[in-house]
Amino acid sequence: VDAQHYARFLLGWHGVLKPRFGSDRLLDAIVQLEGVAIPFSELDRILASRIADYRPAMLDELGASGAIVWVGKGALSVNDGRIALYRRERVHLLLDRAPPDAALDEPHRRVLAHLETKGASFFAELHHASGLASTKETAEVLTDLVYAGLITNDMFQPLRARERASSKRATASGRM
Repeated sequence: VDAQHYARFLLGWHGVLKPRFGSDRLLDAIVQLEGVAIPFSELDRILASRIADYRPAMLDELGASGAIVWVGKGALSVNDGRIALYRRERVHLLLDRAPPDAALDEPHRRVLAHLETKGASFFAELHHASGLASTKETAEVLTDLVYAGLITNDMFQPLRARERASSKRATASGRM
């Protein structure tokens, strides 16, 4: 088909021309985008263009329920990076897991080792395992590991918190 018909098909298939409603539509949209590296800063806008009643809490609920997982696919800035969404039952089929980078420094290695032996952990435990003095440094280590695709979280809150912090800094620096 020609480019115009193909473009119209894609917009319709992705639900952009006529967004639908509800959590079921959100899961349909995630299936369509599964494995695609999307800047986190754009994710809510992309989903809202496909789901008429989309709210970020809907995505959080799917993550917390275990229906979906997200995996980092590369940092774009200090507070943003690409992530890919997967249905939990398909992630092992679609995700190409790269081994940890040999160039990781000691705090990164300690956090990974802690997670490998202890499993899911709270921030305080990871901070202790990192051996770093400041929680800010530990948060930076975790961000590095997230966007390297080596660790993830059930929720999107940690990504949203970093994005909000970046927006607040940008707003504050724009004021004179």
